[in-house]
Amino acid sequence: MRAQVGQSSIEYLALVLLLAAILGLTAVVGAGAGIPQALAVQFARGLCIVRAGDCERDRAPCVVRASTATEGLALRIAVVRLRGGRTVLRERLSDGRVRVSVIARKGLGFGVLLGGGVSVGRLSAGARLEASALMRLGAGRSWTVAGERQADLLLVRLDRRDRRVRPRVGRGGRRRAGPPPDAVLSEGGLDTGLSAGLGRVGVALAIEDLRGVRTDRRTGERTLLLRRRTDLFADASLAGITATGGVSGAEQWALVTQARGRPLDLVVTTVHGLRGGVALPAPLAALAGRAGVRLRGGGLLERERHLDLTDPQNLAVAAAFVRSLRSAAPHRTGAVPSALLRRFARAGTEHVRLYRVERAARRTTGVDAGVGVGLGLTYDRAGEELQLVGAVVRDPVVGERRRTDCTR
Repeated sequence: MRAQVGQSSIEYLALVLLLAAILGLTAVVGAGAGIPQALAVQFARGLCIVRAGDCERDRAPCVVRASTATEGLALRIAVVRLRGGRTVLRERLSDGRVRVSVIARKGLGFGVLLGGGVSVGRLSAGARLEASALMRLGAGRSWTVAGERQADLLLVRLDRRDRRVRPRVGRGGRRRAGPPPDAVLSEGGLDTGLSAGLGRVGVALAIEDLRGVRTDRRTGERTLLLRRRTDLFADASLAGITATGGVSGAEQWALVTQARGRPLDLVVTTVHGLRGGVALPAPLAALAGRAGVRLRGGGLLERERHLDLTDPQNLAVAAAFVRSLRSAAPHRTGAVPSALLRRFARAGTEHVRLYRVERAARRTTGVDAGVGVGLGLTYDRAGEELQLVGAVVRDPVVGERRRTDCTR
């Protein structure tokens, strides 16, 4: 809940309402050990309202289920790399709403390939070693709708291509534009990768460094994002059986501001993931399915920390770091000042969520050949589904509690 306050009369009204809430709570609860904590909670929330802070952070809806579908096309001409793709993310929130995001991306860079190969689905042949670096640009849109049915209808209305490029045309030649998004995103950065393969064994390392800006069209709030992600993936095939596995890690820093630039929230998010699976021939896969054996799985642990920058003390401690974020200087966890980390621990709100990987699939088809130079074309499709299995929130006033509202 963020309100535009600042007038003394409005602050006075907020304090009056706060006093009424405290008195009402005291009358209902009565004498008991729970009164001091209840009073502290209401007092802290009232001060947050007066500062126009985010006063519902500890109660924010959780993402209880998420599905991601990504497709991309990569072209290699000599040492030049061209890449484009699209990602559709669907997230179901604990309050019943569904958030749908569509992100289109393109990249241009350089790479060196030694060897070559052919891959179709699970089958691959050849030997290769490749290193690449690409400048990447992306643009995204996001909608939040009332439920699953509305999300289905939205995805039907959205064309498989970006509507800004090719809007559909209805009867009478009228343009059938999709619904306006609730938020828009622009991002840019650098993707670097190293991959190697020999026969039916392969390994790949990918590092992503991105900077982006997300604008909420409903509130005018802007979020500056800096993210680094690292993925390590390996696969091997033998006698029709393919085993895959991977680990991933990501760090993201986000600065949320009002439309006029006033800092509201500082968010630090870390994610660690582990995935693995086995692909069997169709008869064996059907047998495993009837026996209830899961052939793919994994987990993802997300830690999200918030610091309310409408609090003058929090802002004073974070001021230097906020300036560095705005300057687009790259950061890692070790670069965060120790005083700011202590402030997060003392005054911040922390969410910890554990997700189970319900489904993960990846398919690559392409041809690539040459020594240093040559020609290649590759098409990738990947999908993943996550299910929330546990969530905990730690608040400086209330303490630590389980988010049973997210997992029931």
